Amino acid sequence: MCNLDELKNASLDFIDINTAECINKESFLNISFNALCEILDLHLSCAEGIDIVNATKKWIAANNPETSKIFEIFKHINLSSISGAEYNSLLVALNSYFIPENLVEFVKEQENAQNSGTESRACRTIKNVATIEKGAQVIEGLCYPDSLPSASEVLLNGEINLDEIVYYNRFSEKPITIQLGRPYFLESLGSSLYFLGS
Repeated sequence: MCNLDELKNASLDFIDINTAECINKESFLNISFNALCEILDLHLSCAEGIDIVNATKKWIAANNPETSKIFEIFKHINLSSISGAEYNSLLVALNSYFIPENLVEFVKEQENAQNSGTESRACRTIKNVATIEKGAQVIEGLCYPDSLPSASEVLLNGEINLDEIVYYNRFSEKPITIQLGRPYFLESLGSSLYFLGS
């Protein structure tokens, strides 16, 4: 059975690389406040900043959230990616939801959010997905000594032990191959190689 957290992360990854299409769907207007904030926390590099702002404005018009939620929504958007004219246009649009005092507070909240360096989902520490707990396994590779239970337990346990190694089968010439538990979008890939003399 698929882990719900993994299914959620897979869905967010899909939205992240298909942002331009997803935010223009009618169904985007029907997502919850919490879901909207999580989507806006993505890197969303596949869409223009102003398109994200405009889609968010449409969501606000369709759902009419309270002022505090509008403040929260825009904390999740990097407004530095839009021009000064576009920012001013956004303030004019939000004027119909805010009283003047709220609008001033909104601008201050935005400045604080930008200066605080709030992390987006895409900028958080990348976690290792090549682990047994996440369903990864070694499908090509031999382990030494032979008494070890499996190459997966040696290579994917998060520890380095030079007395326990995984090596490729030189007779079949197949490289060490790791299969992850599910598809991931990998931003970095690292490995440790050791040369053991005879």
